[in-house]
Formats: sequence, C-alpha cells, structure tokens
Amino acid sequence: MNKLLTVSVIALSSVISCMGCSTTAKPPDVPLSRIDPGLKPYVDKFYLECQKHNPNPESCAPLIKLTVRVKQTEENVLGVCYVYGKPYEYVRDIHISPNVVLNETLLTVVMYHELMHCVLGYQHFDAQLDIMNSYLNDESTAYFVKYWDFFLKTVFDREENTDGQ
Repeated sequence: MNKLLTVSVIALSSVISCMGCSTTAKPPDVPLSRIDPGLKPYVDKFYLECQKHNPNPESCAPLIKLTVRVKQTEENVLGVCYVYGKPYEYVRDIHISPNVVLNETLLTVVMYHELMHCVLGYQHFDAQLDIMNSYLNDESTAYFVKYWDFFLKTVFDREENTDGQ
C-alpha cells in the first residue's frame, strides 16, 4: 500500500498541470449543491478565509448552486470549474482529479484555485507567482503553503475577474 501511495505521489509531483475554468451551455444531470464530504472541510475553510481576507466579504457567499466532487479530469488537469450559461448561470461544478486527493498540500491549493474561479469569478493570473497561476508544480505548491496568508491576501486584494495576462 505504501509503495502504491509513494509511486502515485511521485508521479503526480513530476507533472506540471493546468487548472482551468470552462463554460458550457447546460449542466450535467447531477444533484445541485452537492459537496463531496471529503472536500467539504476545504470548501468551508475557503469561505472563512474569503470573508477574512476579501475587502468585499459579501462576495464570498454568492447565491450559487455549488457541486464539488472528485472526478476524473483530462490528463494533466488537476481541477476544473464549470460555469454554465443561461438559465443555469448560478450553477457551478468543480471537478478535482483523484490524484490530487492523495496530497493534502496540493489539494488545498487546487481547491482554493478552483473555488476562486467558481465562487469569485477570478481568471488565471500568470503575471507573477500566484494561487491563480494556470500551471502548478511541486515547488510553487510548497511556496504557496509556506506563505499561505500572504498569497491569500494578495489574491483577495486584487479586483475580481482579473486575468493578469
């Protein structure tokens, strides 16, 4: 069992992956507002951190129907936020790659990244090292976690929907 976990973490750590946001016309037929119990603590902590750091705390609790689940994503994609068109524009669906849940540090960063897409409408920001970077590796993940409060304050201080590209 430990060998399998070690191999999985090593394989994951060597991949530079893209996280993204996708817009589609209609949501899939799944229950709305369903959060995987294993991911719920990350979602709850995100909302608390958002209210603490965001200069506009009311934006941290938008009227959306949020689904967050572990689901196979495209190759090298750690997480994705799906936003739907009218009349489903308040539906948000986050998929987290099964490989991500093996690494708590990576899971924290990916969850916050995708929640910032889905809840706050943030776009990728590649102008500097940032939680909203479109690519992530072990080094940047470790750096984010080491200076977590700084990175949260930095990202929440930016205006929403910033693309930085």
